[in-house]
Formats: sequence, C-alpha cells, structure tokens
Amino acid sequence: MGDNPKENDSDSNSGTDEEGRDRTELPTGQFTMRPYIKDRFKSATVKDIIHSTLREELVGKIYSESEPAELTKVLAQKIKRKVMDLGFPRYKYVVQVILGEQIGAGIRTGSRCFWDADCDNYASDTYIGDSIFCMAAVFAIFVY
Repeated sequence: MGDNPKENDSDSNSGTDEEGRDRTELPTGQFTMRPYIKDRFKSATVKDIIHSTLREELVGKIYSESEPAELTKVLAQKIKRKVMDLGFPRYKYVVQVILGEQIGAGIRTGSRCFWDADCDNYASDTYIGDSIFCMAAVFAIFVY
C-alpha cells in the first residue's frame, strides 16, 4: 500500500477505475445468479403494453369464427415484440392469448408454474368489447 494509485484503487469496491469505468459494474464474463434491480421484469410496464396492444387491435372488431386463430397469433407476436424491445436481459417470454365471442358467458383461466419467485414474474390484462373478449398474459422467466 504505497503511493501507487493503481494499488490503492484496486482495494476499492466502488468508484471509478483509472480509465473512468464504473467499478460497481461486473467485469465482462462475470456470472450472476440474479438480475440487477434495474434489469428485473417490470410487471406494471408490461401490463400497460398488453393493455394498449389489445385496445389498438380489438376496439371496434366484430367476432368472426374464422378470425381468432390468426388474430391470437398476431396479438401474441406484437405483445412479445414490444416486451422484448424493453430489453430485460436474460429473460425468456411465454405469451398466451385467449380470444372468444362475448355472449355473456363467463370464463376462468388459471396458470401454474414452477419458477423462481425472486426473478420470474408475469403480467396480464383483459379486453372486453361488445362482441369479443381477449385475455393476454406474458410470463417472464430469468435464464441463469
């Protein structure tokens, strides 16, 4: 521990190094078991994406028996693309879309997953129109 600034700097766990890089960041190639707080899946943000996507695509639509197969794929793909654009690192997504005719009958859905409650999460939203209903869910699984 002398007058060598590099020697003194290497004992520190925070601040910046001699090249001005943030020392609190992990070096390239460092293995982590959990996402950083800033990188965690944000359910509220994703719920807003689902909400806006369902309304953009379904407002004013009339249910047609020939349309749901293609429409569910389109909705799932658009939602997945928008969520991926948020850039949560090391997450994989499962997007589920359920679409049906709004005729007054009820529907209940359920999901069960074996996952890490500290890292994995989900978001969902429902659209109910005059002749169509839709429920979409995004499941986010952190990849170790």
